[in-house]
Amino acid sequence: MQNRFKGKSCYYCGEPAISDEHIPPKQIFDGFDCDKIVVPSCMYHNVGKSFYDACILMGMLKSLDEFIISGLANDLTPNILKSIELVQDKFPHVKKGMRIIEIFQEGQPGSEKKMKSAFVDADIDHYKWARLLTAGLIWDATEEYQEELDWNEESGVLDNYFRESTEKGLTATDLIESDREKQKHMTAYGAATWIEGWSAISKPYPRDLYNFRFVYGSLGHLHFEHTFFLKYKIWVHVKASPELAEKVKIKALVRSLKEDGCRKV
Repeated sequence: MQNRFKGKSCYYCGEPAISDEHIPPKQIFDGFDCDKIVVPSCMYHNVGKSFYDACILMGMLKSLDEFIISGLANDLTPNILKSIELVQDKFPHVKKGMRIIEIFQEGQPGSEKKMKSAFVDADIDHYKWARLLTAGLIWDATEEYQEELDWNEESGVLDNYFRESTEKGLTATDLIESDREKQKHMTAYGAATWIEGWSAISKPYPRDLYNFRFVYGSLGHLHFEHTFFLKYKIWVHVKASPELAEKVKIKALVRSLKEDGCRKV
């Protein structure tokens, strides 16, 4: 564990920290020359989530890989293509944590299979995974465990990647309707003044692999929008005091200025 974290509490549960946790998971940036955000962690909220990290991130990249195979992913950036290429040999190692689902195009003779996509197995608690990610960013902003945050009772998660059905094939309409319903919940925040999140210093990580933004709502919730590989989004909200929200805003402003300085060097 880094010396600066000695005597600190775990970013998520407040127990004594005995290890470091990368926020977001360091696997996202494998093969890239960049720094990473690190926070203090207990063993459970570090090593205990490593398999989830691998399954969720590999599932996203495997989905993009299937889109490429189907000829439906012509807008991927060089960084995303590099990420997919670098993890090709890792896909078999996490097959127990994800499923390949066939997506059908309606109206075709015999319901021809048009493409496949990878989804995380139902046993993977992606809701808690998203809360852990958000809690890590809040710790990075304040550099202390936030006892006021109740991640079990006062937080919610929404996404446009994970699917409830993992046993049967999906249709294109299934996917469209699912995303449409989820987007309805976010419509109220479309006009909000979102604040762009920060990256690591002094070598910021590629924002086309991961980035986030946040907004403090009128009902006293901090809303985070996490974006992976420019395609998959996860929204998390948690009840927070105005004072905590202000600390997060200040962190974003200060880190943004530092990132701009790093890019100019």
